[in-house]
Amino acid sequence: MQPWPCAHAKGELLIEFERFPSSLLVYMSAYMTEALEDLAGPESMLPPPDLWDRFLGWIDPGPPRPTFQDYVAGRSDPLRSA
Repeated sequence: MQPWPCAHAKGELLIEFERFPSSLLVYMSAYMTEALEDLAGPESMLPPPDLWDRFLGWIDPGPPRPTFQDYVAGRSDPLRSA
């Protein structure tokens, strides 16, 4: 048995959250926090080393969005048609 989320579950989650990748990050962050509490235990000072990769490392948050500095520098204007 593979730890959750296995490859199959990751595929289903990617499809389910395809339109909202940032929501998938929030969703999986909650599960990572729960797993950290379950796996680390009160006597452990360090989290399991694979938690970030297992819960968040496989999620592509999408293309980078313009920053405030991009707007100020004129590198990005969402109102200007391309």
